[in-house]
Amino acid sequence: MKVLVRLAVLAFILLVLFALFGTTLANFLRGVGGTASTTFNSATASIQAELIPASQSSSAHLQLKVQGLAPHADYFVTLHQDNCDAPRLLSVGQFSTDENGTSLNDFPVSLMNVDITQRSLWINIHRGGSASGTSLKCQQIDTSLFRHPVS
Repeated sequence: MKVLVRLAVLAFILLVLFALFGTTLANFLRGVGGTASTTFNSATASIQAELIPASQSSSAHLQLKVQGLAPHADYFVTLHQDNCDAPRLLSVGQFSTDENGTSLNDFPVSLMNVDITQRSLWINIHRGGSASGTSLKCQQIDTSLFRHPVS
């Protein structure tokens, strides 16, 4: 009988605590109440990149959408030929993420006299504001739509 009374009292106390602090406690347990973290799982980060060829009215440019990175952090984009570990073909530029770890960018690029239809291009996202930062995410860019060299 004593055990049942103790369990009932404990359940009542937990119910009162949950009623008072339920939302705050739930957010804390999910990590919202924790310290800010700059880490993320690069496997869950997503990159959408499109290389747009030059036209009469504009130069070639790289449209980039990145999600799942650390919020309010700086990153750098590079292009590589054939794989992520190959020498850098082009340093594209720096970008920062918003409070959700997302960034939308449009970078001008110059690939003069490079026939990318004969190459496999890889986009590499580096931690920090320079190309020397740690590589966090790298993936191939589809260049199958190109028929002519990009300028």
